Amino acid sequence: MVYIYLELYDLSKFHYDISLVDCEFGKQDGVYLFGVVRLDYDIEDLKYKRQYVVNLQLSVCFEDKGPCTISIPVLTNAILPKSVCDWKSNFIDPEFSFNKFMKEEIGLSFGDSLTDYQRKQLMESLGISDFMMDIPCSLTPYPSNGWTNDCDTLTSDLPLLPGTTVCHIQESCSSVSCCFNVDKIGQSFQASVDIDLCRSLLTVSIEKFTLQKNLFDFQWGTPVGMWLFGLLRLELTVNDLESEGDYLVDMTLKACLDADVSIPCYQTIVVFKDYKLPKSVCDWNVIFPVKDFSLDSWISENGLSQNVDLLPQWAVLQLMQLWGISRFVEDNTCSGDLLDTSSDCNFSAPDLPVWLSCSMPSSCNGIECCVDLPSLNKSVAVTLKIENCRNTLQLQVGQQTTKIKLNQFVFDKDHTFSLFGIVNIMYRIVDLDDQYKVDLNMSICYADTYPCDYNMILWTDTLINKTMCELSAGFLDSEFSIDTWLRNRGLTLNSTISDVVANNLLMVLGLPDYMDFSDKCNLTTSPYVDVEDGQVNETSNNVTLPLLPDEISCFISPSQSEVSCCVEVDILKRSLQTSLTLDTCTYKLTVRIENLHHEINLLNYIWAVIDMIELHLYYRFTVYNIPSERKFLVDASIKLCFEAKDNTCLKEYTVLNNADFMYADCNDSVTVPFGGKF
Repeated sequence: MVYIYLELYDLSKFHYDISLVDCEFGKQDGVYLFGVVRLDYDIEDLKYKRQYVVNLQLSVCFEDKGPCTISIPVLTNAILPKSVCDWKSNFIDPEFSFNKFMKEEIGLSFGDSLTDYQRKQLMESLGISDFMMDIPCSLTPYPSNGWTNDCDTLTSDLPLLPGTTVCHIQESCSSVSCCFNVDKIGQSFQASVDIDLCRSLLTVSIEKFTLQKNLFDFQWGTPVGMWLFGLLRLELTVNDLESEGDYLVDMTLKACLDADVSIPCYQTIVVFKDYKLPKSVCDWNVIFPVKDFSLDSWISENGLSQNVDLLPQWAVLQLMQLWGISRFVEDNTCSGDLLDTSSDCNFSAPDLPVWLSCSMPSSCNGIECCVDLPSLNKSVAVTLKIENCRNTLQLQVGQQTTKIKLNQFVFDKDHTFSLFGIVNIMYRIVDLDDQYKVDLNMSICYADTYPCDYNMILWTDTLINKTMCELSAGFLDSEFSIDTWLRNRGLTLNSTISDVVANNLLMVLGLPDYMDFSDKCNLTTSPYVDVEDGQVNETSNNVTLPLLPDEISCFISPSQSEVSCCVEVDILKRSLQTSLTLDTCTYKLTVRIENLHHEINLLNYIWAVIDMIELHLYYRFTVYNIPSERKFLVDASIKLCFEAKDNTCLKEYTVLNNADFMYADCNDSVTVPFGGKF
């Protein structure tokens, strides 16, 4: 609520409350005392900055349509802080009891129904009448299980809801709204949760009462409670299962009719318990957020000069609010003076305009820039980095970041990464054998027109060398111990591992960079199902296959001389897939763990040595070349290891032991296996 209090020479007092719930922000309005004393105001809500921009003018007028005798600007574009709202606002009356209210305030007995007027009395007594929807939500028509669903990617059935509740999942899959009836009050209430990954914002609402949390610093897994003056409550816990691309959600709705905490809430509805909601897929190629917007026109409409170098602070705040970029542009600006200019890369940026500073990181795998936003006195960091050994492309504009897996990236295509159409980077990456060829442009747009106000071509056909990746890269944490990590969480190797613990372990180990959101393989599906002794052999009768336990299955195919294995790893709650492929027609040996690939040229390969590729799953292999018999002998084993300081492994499997892999019959006579060289 906002209160305007006016006192005139102790002769009269005029007090007027204006509810901010339905306030039209940005629109001029006024409060008049018989037309003589006038208070004109307009309020701009900078909701992401927890501030208001306020204009307030006091006038004394003795003519209805003539000029006022006195006109005093009390506030001119004043920036006022908001008070921080308590997410758990309890009952105004610390001794409130619904039964007592029924009996003493409106003279009804237990079980009697409230009239509309009496219900309004109750809401006013609780202090929530301003937050109620004008028309209560409806439970009809009631779906069979209480749900309506517009999400196409749910992986499990929705839980059954009680007959008092209807919920709806939006198309984004991470936005849920519910309508629940409280029969004692005789009214339905609306509550909703929206987890917006693309705007990094959590929004929780009960009726018209809405609060938001920034996901940049949100404590995942920490319970969040929102109370509407004690009566209506929403309890929420959200875990970010980053390795799966899901949110794990607990959500409960409550209606509590007594301020006494020892009395249980009258109604408790469990909407979700450990339920996985898929994350939204963000479209980073965003058009300008305000249709037909022109900065020059906006400046004129707000009485500002067109020729100023820097806009006043209130104007900057209003613009960033209007464009939706407030939370993504930090107050602590980046600086071109702080960029690393010591790298010795074989490429660089061209001569740059005054609003742009760039440098290459020491790894020479991208570019880092500081972009000054002309006229706004704000700066944002802009980054593009290609981490081929981590299978990732990293992009940043201000606080907005994303990480794209290279095995899922579409090369040789134009892409845009945009901060709501204001700051944009346009790029194309071509995947060459040992390099990436990159085109990179940047723009700043202050209007809904093309071309943008500021444009820069940074790279054209610039070549970035790929990093030489180690076959055994080791642990991200050189001190990591699975026993210690579990013990710090009150767990052991024999404990039941939750989805949250498994996700956290995967993230600590850095495995998700090389994994899809779902398992690549499954022991219950082809080609790993119904195999004998854990192996299927379609290659040679001379292959003797070791006996494998139930948690691993392997498949040998003749098509490309390949052995593929699927291993269930309980501690990760995931299956991992490995493969070894010998292609004699192209002289390539390819070894893979999930999306981590290593390709070895057989023309200069040293035979009969033990090689290994490592991703916490150690894949050891040895290949012997026997050209006189046109075949290879292959040894292969798999180890699951989670100790950085010693060679202790949880599991070890022998997959192949002197297995025959025959030379392929190449169709092209030019590509006879090894061209007769071996």
